[in-house]
Amino acid sequence: MPKKLEVADGRNFHLGKTFINFSKAVCHGTNPRLGYVTEVSIKSNSEKFLCTSDVEGPSLKDQIGFILEEKPDVLFVDGPMTYMLGYRYSYKSLEISNSNLVKAMKETSLNTLVLDHHFLRDLNYKTRIKPVYEAAEKRGVKVVTAAEFCGRKIEMLEASRRELYAKYGEAKVKGKKRILRESE
Repeated sequence: MPKKLEVADGRNFHLGKTFINFSKAVCHGTNPRLGYVTEVSIKSNSEKFLCTSDVEGPSLKDQIGFILEEKPDVLFVDGPMTYMLGYRYSYKSLEISNSNLVKAMKETSLNTLVLDHHFLRDLNYKTRIKPVYEAAEKRGVKVVTAAEFCGRKIEMLEASRRELYAKYGEAKVKGKKRILRESE
C-alpha cells in the first residue's frame, strides 16, 4: 500500500533523472460534461514523451497548450472521435484538432506522433486527418498507430465490430478481445 497519495493535476515530480509533469485538469473531450483528465509528460535523459490521456482531440486551447509548453519528442494522442463525426463530435472540433496537431509539429521537437484509441475506431481515420499526415511528411515526423509503435500489426477490432459479430457472433468476438488483452 502506498504511504501517501498526492493530487497530480498541474504538478511536477522528479524521480532520479526522470521528470514527470502533469497538466492541470483538462476536459475529457470538448466540454466539461464528461469530466476531466490530466495529460502527462515524462522526460528522461534528453527524450520527452507526452500522453494526452483521453482529450478526444486535442481541440481545446488548454489541451494543446500543455503539448506546446512541454515540447515532446514523442506525442501519444488518443485522437479525435472521428467515428462519431457529426453525432457526438463536430466537424469544427475535427478541424481544430487537425490544426492543433499540425501546430504541435511546427512548434515542438516532435519526431513521432502516435495515434490511438478513438482514431482506430474509424476505418477512414487516415483520410479524416489528412492535413496531419501531410504536415508530418513535410516535417519528417513519423505518424504511427500504438500497435505500430510497439512493432505489432494494426487490428481494428472496434471499427470492424459489426462485421466480426456477423461472422463470429458476439460471444466469440468478446472472447477474442479478452484473449488479446491478456496477451498484451
